[in-house]
Amino acid sequence: MITLDRLKNAFLDFLFPPFCAVCRKPGKWLCADCCEAVKPEKEWNCLVCNQATAPYAICSACQPTALLNGLFIASHFNSTMQKVIHAYKYKYVETIAPLLADLYCTLLATDEVFIKLTQVDTLLIPVPLHRKRLNWRGFNQSELLAREYAKRFPRWRIASGLERMHETKTQMELDRENRLKNMINAFSYTGGNLENKTVLLVDDVSTTGATLFSCAEALKPANPKEIWGLVLAHG
Repeated sequence: MITLDRLKNAFLDFLFPPFCAVCRKPGKWLCADCCEAVKPEKEWNCLVCNQATAPYAICSACQPTALLNGLFIASHFNSTMQKVIHAYKYKYVETIAPLLADLYCTLLATDEVFIKLTQVDTLLIPVPLHRKRLNWRGFNQSELLAREYAKRFPRWRIASGLERMHETKTQMELDRENRLKNMINAFSYTGGNLENKTVLLVDDVSTTGATLFSCAEALKPANPKEIWGLVLAHG
């Protein structure tokens, strides 16, 4: 079935032929060679204390006070991922979203922890943008990614209700301490009860985890069973 989105994307590709955001090869916004060059993350550090830990985990010392159960990462935020995500967010290339979702699924296709999660009823909650930034960009990159993930895994569905309460400074401009301060009380949750629900907070990149922690803090009063982060890259 041909959807309105597919017709729009085909028309835009006709007017502005796509080229790889990394190597500039014509044909796709992310070519097969550059997809192949993106490798899955192999080294795992706790998102809270930065000590080595098990894959996707918050270490045992930090877990009692952690707001997240863990963080699923496709790859390190290297130069390739940086170029792709930059094109996606700042050059407004919405059609990269399906390619990024495919890449994510490919990188984690054999991971037992990730596979197990795809078989559980799970709520995807994209990290929201403030309305001013959403109006400026025209789309929420995290929401588009969440939609693509939901298409690929039948037991995952998107939930709403998480809102950004005030416009924050861009996290890229701040060090760790100020990133954490920047996100204090940044979000509010007005959705339904999350009791016994597994929640995946969807974002594109995580560095200190400040944004995900703030989102998780807003969700906690709704009593979710687990809250995980799901990001393309970490670094």
